[in-house]
Amino acid sequence: IVSSNSFTALAQALIDVNNLESTYAPRLLSTEQQLADIATPQVVWNRADTNRRPLISFTSDDGTGADITVMGTILKRYNVPATVSLITDTITNIDEYKNLQDNYGWEIASHSTDSTLLGTISIADCEEKLKESKRILESYGFNIKSFVYPSGSANANVKKKKKNYYEAGYNYDDRVNTENFIDSFSIHRVPLGAFYIKPSHNTLEDYKEYVDKAYDNNGWSVFCLHHYKE
Repeated sequence: IVSSNSFTALAQALIDVNNLESTYAPRLLSTEQQLADIATPQVVWNRADTNRRPLISFTSDDGTGADITVMGTILKRYNVPATVSLITDTITNIDEYKNLQDNYGWEIASHSTDSTLLGTISIADCEEKLKESKRILESYGFNIKSFVYPSGSANANVKKKKKNYYEAGYNYDDRVNTENFIDSFSIHRVPLGAFYIKPSHNTLEDYKEYVDKAYDNNGWSVFCLHHYKE
């Protein structure tokens, strides 16, 4: 769980122009723009030996509505987009999410039709969820290119089927993308908030370490939110 106050503090520390550009100099872009920078379909980034371009991104899972009232309010203040993954069986606030996509450059991703772990079901059922969630979201006018694995559950077969419908996929694994390349179907994410993998590590200094790691390794830190409290 991350409170609106703590997220505000983190966002301000990461996004404030004087702080972020002078200290880390990352380019803040939506995931769609980041992926579009690279032409290859399998590997979306290979910049270890080029000019330093560390990246910081924010994602949020499930579409709780706090994406709009908490994260959206804060990030719009800084003109920074984010990625929100929506579950089609529980989707609400469609018009508000459309507004974030169409007018603020946010990316909407699929988070499947429900919270079933894709790595635990048959390939046929998995493919149906991949295909149907994309179809439903696109019927609402969302531009769906990415998929967020529910609870990070995915195996080689899931990722193989996913390539038929999506251009990228997000993991849930508490890692910074620091390798020479990133597999576009295994993008690492850093949990943000006490709900997550390391609840005792939920301070600004803890998260700053991930930003430092991205900077030191010319990497990409993708912060992942899930639940909020006001």
